[in-house]
Amino acid sequence: MNEKWHPNEMSTAELIYKFFDFYINKFPPDQMINISEGGFSKKDSKDNYAFSIVDPFQIEHNPGQTPKLNCMSHRIMISKIEDVLAKVKKGQMIFS
Repeated sequence: MNEKWHPNEMSTAELIYKFFDFYINKFPPDQMINISEGGFSKKDSKDNYAFSIVDPFQIEHNPGQTPKLNCMSHRIMISKIEDVLAKVKKGQMIFS
């Protein structure tokens, strides 16, 4: 990663909004977070979790284990997050 890091100037609310917006709308479901590789890597074909993280110390461990992709609880979770993001975007929810 050759990106230059800049100090954060966003509020906590903005950071949380951007985090959920990224993982709901932009993060490819066939990828997983892999800090050891500097960002992302392709998921194993057996990995059917919605959100996966490679533990740099214990590769078999997925600290991001969430409901399995497209199961009922995963769809409910995504729906709730999308509802909140839409309300924030419309200015119906303001964080301070």
